[in-house]
Amino acid sequence: MTNEHSAHEALILDATDHEDAIISVQTLGKDFYDDLANFKESFKFRLDGYTPVASIPETVVNKWLREGFDFYSAPANEINRKLRLDGYENFIISGDKRFDH
Repeated sequence: MTNEHSAHEALILDATDHEDAIISVQTLGKDFYDDLANFKESFKFRLDGYTPVASIPETVVNKWLREGFDFYSAPANEINRKLRLDGYENFIISGDKRFDH
């Protein structure tokens, strides 16, 4: 990706019913989606062992870590499966079925 899109978290305190919340926000602009489209169009399986298969925003990764999904240890096929289950399939750039099994 060519631009940084940092996630920001805020603690929201509710004094009336004691249901505090942490909200994570990350603005993804047109450039993020333009970069995604470019990655999808030019996807190639790389022989050096590093083939990017998705571009996942930081706030999604943080959400998964809080839910107990070990993003940093999961193989690409599990990450792609999780993206689809959670409705984030638009972040998948590979189009390569080897990463879906």
